[in-house]
Amino acid sequence: MRKILSILTISLLLGLSAWSQNRKVSGVVKDQAGEPVPFVTVTVKGTKISVAGNAAGGFTIPAKSGDVLVLSAVGFTNLEIPVGADDNITPVLQRSTVNTNVDVVVTTSFGIQRQAKSLGYSTTKISSKDLIQAKPVNVQNGLTGKVAGLQINTVNNGVGAPTRIILRGNRSITGNNEALIIVDGAIFYNDLSTLNPEDIADITTLKGASAATLYGSDASNGVLVITTKKGSRGNTTINFASTTQFETVSYMPSLQNRFGSGSAEDIDFNDYSAYTPIENQSYGPEYNPNITVPLGRPLADGTLQLVPYAALPNEKRNFFDMGITTQNQISLNSGDNNGSFLLSYQNVNTKGIMPKDVLQRNTIRFAGRRNLNKFTADYSVSYTNQNVNTTSTDAVYNNVFQTPAHVPLTRYSDITKPFSSINDYYNDYYQNPYWSIENDRNKTTVNSLQGSASIGFQPLKWLSFNYRLAATYSGTNFTNTIAEQIHSDYAKTNTTVIFATEDGAGFDTVPFGVRAVSLNQNASYINIKNTNFLWTSDFTTTIDKDIANKVNLKFIAGTSFIDNALTSSSVGADALNFNVYNVDSRIGLPSVGESSAQARRFGVFGDATIAYDNKIFINGSYRVDLDSRLSKENRWIPYYGASASFVLTDIIPSIQSDNVLNFAKIRAAYSVTGNASALGNGSKFIANGAYRNSLTYVPGAGFPFGSTIGFVPTTLIPNPAIKPEIITEIELGYELSFMNSRLNVNGAVYQSTTTDGIVFASISTGTGGSRALVNAAETRNRGFEVDVNYALLKRKDLIWRVGANWSHIESKVLKINADTKEIQTGGSNGNSFAIVGEPYPSIKSSDWIRDSISGKIIVDPVDGLPDLATDFVSLGSAVPIDIIGLTTSVKWKSFSLSAVAEYRGGHKIFNALAATLDFSGVSSATVSNGRQPFVLPNSVVLKDGKYVENTNTSTSVGNANWWAFYYNNAGSNYVTSAAFWKLREVSLSYDLPTSWFANTKIIKSASFTLSGRNLLMLRPKTNLWTDPEFSDGTDNSVGRTTLAQAPPTRIFGATIAVNF
Repeated sequence: MRKILSILTISLLLGLSAWSQNRKVSGVVKDQAGEPVPFVTVTVKGTKISVAGNAAGGFTIPAKSGDVLVLSAVGFTNLEIPVGADDNITPVLQRSTVNTNVDVVVTTSFGIQRQAKSLGYSTTKISSKDLIQAKPVNVQNGLTGKVAGLQINTVNNGVGAPTRIILRGNRSITGNNEALIIVDGAIFYNDLSTLNPEDIADITTLKGASAATLYGSDASNGVLVITTKKGSRGNTTINFASTTQFETVSYMPSLQNRFGSGSAEDIDFNDYSAYTPIENQSYGPEYNPNITVPLGRPLADGTLQLVPYAALPNEKRNFFDMGITTQNQISLNSGDNNGSFLLSYQNVNTKGIMPKDVLQRNTIRFAGRRNLNKFTADYSVSYTNQNVNTTSTDAVYNNVFQTPAHVPLTRYSDITKPFSSINDYYNDYYQNPYWSIENDRNKTTVNSLQGSASIGFQPLKWLSFNYRLAATYSGTNFTNTIAEQIHSDYAKTNTTVIFATEDGAGFDTVPFGVRAVSLNQNASYINIKNTNFLWTSDFTTTIDKDIANKVNLKFIAGTSFIDNALTSSSVGADALNFNVYNVDSRIGLPSVGESSAQARRFGVFGDATIAYDNKIFINGSYRVDLDSRLSKENRWIPYYGASASFVLTDIIPSIQSDNVLNFAKIRAAYSVTGNASALGNGSKFIANGAYRNSLTYVPGAGFPFGSTIGFVPTTLIPNPAIKPEIITEIELGYELSFMNSRLNVNGAVYQSTTTDGIVFASISTGTGGSRALVNAAETRNRGFEVDVNYALLKRKDLIWRVGANWSHIESKVLKINADTKEIQTGGSNGNSFAIVGEPYPSIKSSDWIRDSISGKIIVDPVDGLPDLATDFVSLGSAVPIDIIGLTTSVKWKSFSLSAVAEYRGGHKIFNALAATLDFSGVSSATVSNGRQPFVLPNSVVLKDGKYVENTNTSTSVGNANWWAFYYNNAGSNYVTSAAFWKLREVSLSYDLPTSWFANTKIIKSASFTLSGRNLLMLRPKTNLWTDPEFSDGTDNSVGRTTLAQAPPTRIFGATIAVNF
């Protein structure tokens, strides 16, 4: 017993002695420019004690005097530091002269990590730092302009606006063309904006189908592989950031301030009796600030609203608010030698430029990883609640533009006051836009839950297994309410309008009809609830083994399963007895609907890479999918790909020189993948394509009738022979680095051909239907991409980097179906078409009859007016041919400046809202000829049997009849170049001196950032109306802007970030 106690005592004393010798050594690792180096691995040399630094370069490790710390990080030379008496150190790592293409590891399909130099296809990796440098509210904004071939369109600037993400153009006519989103190795169906940008570690863009063959029929549009943060080993850290952004209207359509209310054609513009005080159109007399005119009808008590007859140039711009977004986030990072975890929370509150439009989003996320001997585990759980409350933008924007320039629009914001209410608003034909803002509301609540977990097991150095299970859920609750409109008896019967006299010095009372605006409308209500559930699982086995001298084999085999279920239900009523938004208060029958769908897919795949001497890499992959959406005969669909990579500077060492060419690689890839999303009308959710091979039924007209039900088959006849579209892609590329990797140039050329494209075909009604899906269409995309990055200056305290990326793409529809030469793409845009021999999609609209030789407009030799052609004509491509991104970043001591600019060009946009502006007479185009008859430019007349230049035949009309009822019938008048340059983002950051916080012993670092987004937009002079990036929606029918998109904006912001 005494011996045991002695041994325990000695052991305790030795332990205390060892404990007293060890202490915690902390530090912040920086590079030679003073910039923190994230995620550095710090090891006590000769021991198993190791920690990982955090994102701010900080670390804490137990060590004692005399130990040696070894610091290592990708892209830097290892550094050894002896432990002295100081507990706090500031190591400085030197950037390695070894080329970063060798060092960089990228995450590819199914989370598989590979050396960048081994890849035979195009990828681009965006770090967390580059993604969030301008403090974007969502991930999409942080990516724009930074990746060649990546096109991100913000379809409008409303709160919670959706985006469209395209890689290398459109491949499918009726299918989904957006890139697949992968988060932590699993397919992500939820809205990308539900991810907190601060939670993302990096994003790898797999640009072409060749890069993502292992995803099978999801892979054809490229992939964004998002890896989220899982915490950092070492001391517990808390990161807090608060951002406030201010949003203002940057551009309004070009408006006229010369003429006021009126709608007649032939008037004397100095005759003020032609002024119509109740009119929405602006085809009246010229403004004269020296006179006062009536506005609207007199009130019941005889009160008359009088205003100066002068334009208020900024009134429409002032209608819109200053938008404000606050973004607050906090995260907790911690870990030990065996793992780490992260807990984060983000709150976003947005007040949009449209009055009373608001968004609130809350995201909480918990993630981590754990290592236990030969086992590893990763996990992530994220929940987002988002509430959006908006008005119907198109109705409000239309009412704003149906307002002459002299109307003090912002005076009517309180709809309870005289001249603002529905009874006495001045406009006889359109509502007060503030009434719509108050009473026409769209409320959307989205609850999103995403979780994933993976377990890895590595029994041998060359053998590993991994299983991943992931699930996403999204529940959407949408409600639209429109209040009732009850007009007073006076408003419904008043026939008095007071006009100005001819000289504007007095007033005349003139009998007039009653108000034309709809009177006494019932309230309406609709509620739609949707759920989307997706769960995926995959299992992979990886063999990574040297099989011969200098020969390595990396073989991956696995299975993948996906199950997607959708439900939808709706209930509503077009007429309610009063403003209680519940179908119990309805008049008549309610409108109801319900649907559900489910689809599954199982895949088996294999991927093998043979590397010779780490300089030549040959890769092949194969996948077979079993898809429940297809018939038994077509369910097993094979996809495959092959690629090769040759590192020339390793193969031929004589061409390598650190000061000239230090890295050169060429690569090639070929793949065959699929796209079955056309079965679901282009939806990315596979459940939307369920049951297309079965005859389905819908309630017949007039049913249910009492207790009797009746169903009829749909007009779509099932086609059991339907199969996925096939996308064949070939790609050649190169990667070059010069001057010790100061200059890096990457490029690629590619061709992607889609065959068996799924389109609708008309069939004989004798079959019981009218159309069927068939595999018939063919499209082709060709293009090239170039990325250039250059470290312009590298000094001790100054680093200046510049970059440019350029993508050029030409698309063509090769075939649609049999003799069919064109089809409408569907969606909300009726001007979007697929046309054989032209890019997809192309814009078609009405046009004037033109001379077939000169292409000029034919006008009548008597009245000088043109006639509309019978059929729509093609007016150009709706997608850009060229996209250029420019980036720059400057680091000087504690200051960082970065900027991103982007150009898009070679395409057209149909500015449909311009026709509304011309109808109302508020556009600047309508005063281009002083509202007088004129010779139509670019026109010809028939003379002596041939068409000659028209030099003297003027139009017979030039005021309201021309602009509102003639000119705006030709859509070609509103198709312009969609080219633009945008200053996408600018940020200036300052790292506050750590000496400011030394005494707090709490704050480790802090920074302050000023940022801006879309600060400048340059566009052709022909585009007088809006942002050509906007579009009707996120489907394939792009290329048209309407009243549904409010004016473009610019954003200014400031951020304070503190690390504890």
